[in-house]
Amino acid sequence: TPTNLNLTRYVAKVTFPCPDGEMHECMGEPQGKLIAAKESAASAALKSEWLTGQTEKTTKNTEKTTEATTKNDEAAENIEKLVAAMSDVKAEDLEVGQVVEGIFRQSKDYGQIVSLGKELQGFLPWIEATDKGFMQKSYARGTKKEFRVLAKSAVIDGLPVVLTARSGDLTRPPSMVEDINFANARDGEGASLQKQDMSEFVGISPDQWLEAEVVNTGTFSKFRSARIVVMMTAPGGSKKVVQSMFEKALPGSVSFGSKLKVRAVVVDLAKSRLGLTMLEKTPEETKA
Repeated sequence: TPTNLNLTRYVAKVTFPCPDGEMHECMGEPQGKLIAAKESAASAALKSEWLTGQTEKTTKNTEKTTEATTKNDEAAENIEKLVAAMSDVKAEDLEVGQVVEGIFRQSKDYGQIVSLGKELQGFLPWIEATDKGFMQKSYARGTKKEFRVLAKSAVIDGLPVVLTARSGDLTRPPSMVEDINFANARDGEGASLQKQDMSEFVGISPDQWLEAEVVNTGTFSKFRSARIVVMMTAPGGSKKVVQSMFEKALPGSVSFGSKLKVRAVVVDLAKSRLGLTMLEKTPEETKA
């Protein structure tokens, strides 16, 4: 008769005393038949338990997905009701510097889309969302907020009005719209529209400091600090590249066109990515 039944997932191992008094994994008659029967029953029980757990997990995931979809549908319906109640504002009716009320519709990697009227939408770059240039998280869909018109007839994401929630002067570098669009198309951390050639950065010393110009930021993620999107000229001076940088040692605030000193500690040609840092020593370099 078996004295120990040790099961690991679906595999059963049985040990029992043989006539010599030692514990063996024997399968002799008649013990073998009894052991085989117990193994089969135990294995079936374990498999049934595992399948039940998987079914319950699938059911919970389905319920969560359904709940999320329902909330999204309700939010979208609520936004449409709010937008329908807005006035019929046209882009040509607005002036740079004018205060307008908008309703947040959708978040993207590089900013948020805001309804300004029944048919008019504007674009709020992340870097223009707060005076510091960083946001912990995006505004909730359907939230109403006042903005100022930063630029007109400037198409970002197909939208003709650029907004700001920052206070102070509205003067920005003339290349703002062009640079933001360039960054949107080539941001290596997002869905890149085209690959960037990083070959001119190969062999660059990690001790060499480079100048980078801030063109946008991003919201804080769960595991990272805020994202800064910078544009740089390759060492050869022949082309510009755009990269995202995640780092805890951030400046107190940034604005479009802010200049930063960075080092390229990683050059990944396959992913068109530079590992940039503003630190004198990264944690990895300190450990090394």
